[in-house]
Amino acid sequence: MEGTGFKSIFVFLLLALLAFVAGSLASDSARDALVPSVIVLGLFFLVFLGKNCWWLIMVLPPVLQVLDFPILQKIPIPGALAAVILFYWFIMSVLGYAKFTWNGVKWVDISVLVFVSYFLFTWVRHPVTVLQLVSSTDFSDVQIGGVAYFFCIGAIFYYLTLSVIPLKIESILKALKVGFWLSVVATLFMCVKGLTIGNNVQTELADAVVSTRFSSFAPLGLKISYYIFSKYTILGIVLSPIKIFVLLVGLFGIAISGFRTYFMELFVFVAVSSYIYKSLLSFFVFGIILWGALVYLSYENVLDKLPYGIQRVCSAVPGIMIDEYALRDAQGSVDWRVEMWEWALNPSTGYIKDYVWGDGFAFSLFRQQKATVASSLGLIDIASQKRFAEQGMWHSGYITSIHRIGYVGLTLLLGMMLSVLIVSAIVLSALRRYAEREYAYISIIAVFGFVVFFFVSAGSFTDVFSIFVLTAAISKVMYSIMQKKGEITSIFQRCEYIPQIIKMGSKE
Repeated sequence: MEGTGFKSIFVFLLLALLAFVAGSLASDSARDALVPSVIVLGLFFLVFLGKNCWWLIMVLPPVLQVLDFPILQKIPIPGALAAVILFYWFIMSVLGYAKFTWNGVKWVDISVLVFVSYFLFTWVRHPVTVLQLVSSTDFSDVQIGGVAYFFCIGAIFYYLTLSVIPLKIESILKALKVGFWLSVVATLFMCVKGLTIGNNVQTELADAVVSTRFSSFAPLGLKISYYIFSKYTILGIVLSPIKIFVLLVGLFGIAISGFRTYFMELFVFVAVSSYIYKSLLSFFVFGIILWGALVYLSYENVLDKLPYGIQRVCSAVPGIMIDEYALRDAQGSVDWRVEMWEWALNPSTGYIKDYVWGDGFAFSLFRQQKATVASSLGLIDIASQKRFAEQGMWHSGYITSIHRIGYVGLTLLLGMMLSVLIVSAIVLSALRRYAEREYAYISIIAVFGFVVFFFVSAGSFTDVFSIFVLTAAISKVMYSIMQKKGEITSIFQRCEYIPQIIKMGSKE
């Protein structure tokens, strides 16, 4: 009772402080008033949620990942939030309201620890800062490029916080469910925001969909497709007209974006989902039928009438004929990247100096400012291959890894990813007995597609630490919980086979 009264008083004081802060700052700038208001509201939610405060680090990251705000691209919000929750949990444990545990999986924890330790060591070898910390009066040649390190530290806090809080599988699934649907709402908001093109919205929108890579619908289409394939088998989808219609809406949103990597990730997602639901035969059969239908339509010149984005996506499917312009543009994009990759792997070009340990993330601020001025004067093309190569923007996680952390770091990264994929596959199979498992499937299965995307497309280390490591923490925590409950047996543990009839007899 006393605890409840104290909480009520504390909440009242927090709300009063929020009103005071917002009122005093609103006259100067609404944006300036927003920051302290959010901080005070965050404290309110911590006190209100109490031992359920860990929900915030499960619910907010999926929402923040889809919001296109510049600050979210520069600050590891989930990691910062996790650090606050970890400190708050420590205070509650000191007061006797909470306790610490360790949801650990040794081989995963060790692989993550080794990789992040090596990654942070690259900063010791090549110290850098971030642009926001550079003084405007500092005219020296400052080395910038430290954003990835901030995201790495944030991922460490997230991983550690989720590992030390006692959790239940059912509670995690509920939190993931809330996070998913809130992210759908946020994605819908960003989609509507992206549709506001000029004054004549209908005309410009139609032109954009037909003639360009229109990506506003892609995030929402991915979420719809992931949800359908997570909840139902392929056969279950095919036998339901409503599910087919919803899925086609999602696929259309992805296709008109023209990004082949989206469909590549979706292909991996469906393959893993089919494996978990033991419907790989349906996956191959309907996959072949769909491929045959596309080939037939292409030879009948039906695909030529489709929007540009869809034709561009279809260019990645073998045997399909599309409009020559779309095919040439898609192939040109591939050739453009392959040529840069050849430069990167050729030591004589000098773009990568240390292939073994990596060059770190240092980039000269002076050279960047010089290039910006030269571009504004029309002296150089800032979007040229040479400029991309000089900045280490290789559009390939594999090449980026070699450039930034070397072959040693790439090996450690592969080891971490392999361990996470193994534990994720085990968790996905064990979750089949749980209700609302599809919300865990949406996050965990996507990790497999992320790995493929990282190495063959424009993968970045900020994505590794803001997406992959966060999901890895969820997978290994669920693995640890189910292992303690006896629902999962360690892959390193030998088990003696006991026939079911003997087990039943021993119970009697």
